[in-house]
Amino acid sequence: MSERRATWVFRSGRRERLEAPGHLPTEFFYGLPELRERGWKTDLLEDADLEMAPPLKLLPSLVNKFARFCGHLPLGMAMGLTKKHVQKRLPAQGPLIATTNNLGLALGLGRARGWVRCPVVLLAMGLLPLSPSRWQLRRIGQVLEHIHVVTISKSEQAHLAKLFPERTIDYIPFGVDTQFWKPAPDGAGAGKFVLAIGNDANRDWKTLVEAWDETMPALKIVTNLPVPIAAPNVEVNRGDWRKQTLSDQEILKLYQQALCVVIPLRNTIQPAGQSVCLQAMACGRPVVMSDIAGLWDRTHFVDEQHWWLPPPEDALSLRKTVQNVRLWVRSVGISTGINAREIVKKEFSTTKMCSSIGNLLSSL
Repeated sequence: MSERRATWVFRSGRRERLEAPGHLPTEFFYGLPELRERGWKTDLLEDADLEMAPPLKLLPSLVNKFARFCGHLPLGMAMGLTKKHVQKRLPAQGPLIATTNNLGLALGLGRARGWVRCPVVLLAMGLLPLSPSRWQLRRIGQVLEHIHVVTISKSEQAHLAKLFPERTIDYIPFGVDTQFWKPAPDGAGAGKFVLAIGNDANRDWKTLVEAWDETMPALKIVTNLPVPIAAPNVEVNRGDWRKQTLSDQEILKLYQQALCVVIPLRNTIQPAGQSVCLQAMACGRPVVMSDIAGLWDRTHFVDEQHWWLPPPEDALSLRKTVQNVRLWVRSVGISTGINAREIVKKEFSTTKMCSSIGNLLSSL
């Protein structure tokens, strides 16, 4: 059997985290460490290795500013691939797995021009909006002819398959590290506050703040995004996964102590809030999450049993839902969320994600 090889392409900072000591959650490596343990020859490139890291140099930056006239393609990022020393950093064998839309599209442009010779797999997350322009469809469709597109959301898979019926759009389940994200022993400390966390551009802090007043439980918001002025029982803390403003262990403790986790979102086809939702579920906490178009799975979880799904951008519905969950938690007790954790362990773990991506890469 020939040696199985694959190279992941990330934004800067992942190499350092992968090599850090101790057990850190592995979900944002998208199967790399788990496949390595299974005998794959794996490697990691960062955007800086390919001269795609921000801030770009003057000419690529100017080219990117005009990308809106070319279907929002990252033309400036792709310019680094024209250089021989950058091309030498690309693997001679095995596929490249791009973990952001811009990295994948830039590598796709490189394949179209012959600068990238190995297969390119794009893990698409919100690749196109709900109503893309014809120009976007045409230009991005041309790039997709040169790469393999994989979604981590069944909703986005269906969305892209409808937009590009001639293309094969694959799906793999995103999974979280259920050995790291787990309930506190005996549910100790749970129920102290409601937690809302995330830096996704689709986080709707305005609606969350409008839903809150002093009659609601204490609310902790962890984000680097701006948050409107809120009620006195709302505490805003700065947090960024890439910069580790809060450590993974500190975030774990917040999940474990939360009454529930709220994920307010603007409507989008992107699987926004997915990682926070699954992490919270793995910690045994109930989740209130906006019922967006990009909800990644509607098969395994039942509304008002495993999660609660108020409509997006509706402060009154969000408020009522949190109040109902608060009463539900009081009646059910510390066993709240355990059923959802069992589903996450079975269907949305890093082990499941690793197997799925390994099967996909083996078929290329």
